[in-house]
Amino acid sequence: MCAASIEVHGGISTEYWMGDQRVFMTWCGECGWFGDVVRYDMVTITEEEH
Repeated sequence: MCAASIEVHGGISTEYWMGDQRVFMTWCGECGWFGDVVRYDMVTITEEEH
């Protein structure tokens, strides 16, 4: 979330799989953010008209 380097400021990122989806469980030692980063091959969204 803060864009700090995990290598420089500490932290960890571990890759695991849910079916065919790659998930990176990540913790940032600089800001303390902890969460999953998920790779998507394609995303389809709808947008409401204004």
